Amino acid sequence: MDHVNLDEIAQVEDSLSKVLGYLNIGVEYLAGTDPEAGKRILESYFLEDIFRLAHTLIVGLRKKAREISSQEGLDPRVLKHLDEPLASYLKGVSAREANRLKFYVPEKAGTAEEYRWFRSLSEVRYVENILEMVGYWAPLIQKAFGIPPLWVAEIATRRTNFLEPRDITWSALILTGLANWICFREFKFRPIPAEKWPEVLGAFLEFRPDPERNRFSKALFETLESNFRRLAQQTSYYAPELAEDFLRLVVSRFEEEFAFVEPDAPPEPRYVRYVLIALE
Repeated sequence: MDHVNLDEIAQVEDSLSKVLGYLNIGVEYLAGTDPEAGKRILESYFLEDIFRLAHTLIVGLRKKAREISSQEGLDPRVLKHLDEPLASYLKGVSAREANRLKFYVPEKAGTAEEYRWFRSLSEVRYVENILEMVGYWAPLIQKAFGIPPLWVAEIATRRTNFLEPRDITWSALILTGLANWICFREFKFRPIPAEKWPEVLGAFLEFRPDPERNRFSKALFETLESNFRRLAQQTSYYAPELAEDFLRLVVSRFEEEFAFVEPDAPPEPRYVRYVLIALE
C-alpha cells in the first residue's frame, strides 16, 4: 500500500501517475482496443477493482522474475552478467515491495526518471516477453560457458581488455566463444591472442563502403544460431523466436561498435568491448 503525504506535491503527482497508469492497464486488459467497451467498463466496474486487476498483472511480472533466478540448477550469479537494457527491465520488476514495481525507460538511463510506473498493457506485455527470453537463455548460457567464477577467472589470471567482472556480459560470452571457434574451433570463453583479433573482426563482419554500416556476417549468424539450437534441444527445448531475438541483440552490439571500421584498420584490442582479448 502506498503512503502519500498530501502536503508533498511531488508525492501526490507520483501517486496519481501510478493510479492513472494502472487504471489504463486494467481497462485495456478488459476492453482491448474498443473505446466503447472501455467506456462501459468504467461505468460498470469499481475503479478500485480495475486498479487491483492491473496490480495483479504487474505483480505477476515479479513472480516470473523470481522464477528465473530459482530455476533448478541455475547459479543466480549468471543473471548478474545480463546485458543492458534487459538487466534493468528485470531489476524494475524485482523490487521486494509489490507496490514499487516499475517500468524501465532506456532513454532516461542514468537519470531520476529511468524507472516509472507502468502506463499501458503493451508495457506489461513487453516486459513479460523480456522475462520469458531471459528465463529461456539463462540455463543455456550456463550450459555453454559454466558458472560465473570460471568466467571471472579468465580476466583475473591475465591482462585483458576486460578490466572487471561486470565487463563480462552474455553478449561478450557468446561473441568471445564465437571468436574462439573461428580461431581454434573451440566454443569457449577465454581470451583470444591479440594477433588473432584482425582475423576475428574480418570473419565477424561484412564490410560495406561509406556511408553504409558494416553488418554481421549472415553465414556466421546462421552457424551461431544452429549451434545454440542443438544446445537448446539437448538442454530443454528449442524456441525459435526466443533464440533468434536474443542472438539478434548480441550481434547488433557488435555491429554498433564496429559499424564504420575499415577492414585494414582494426581498432586497438584494449578498446574492444564484446570480445575478450589477451593483451600480453
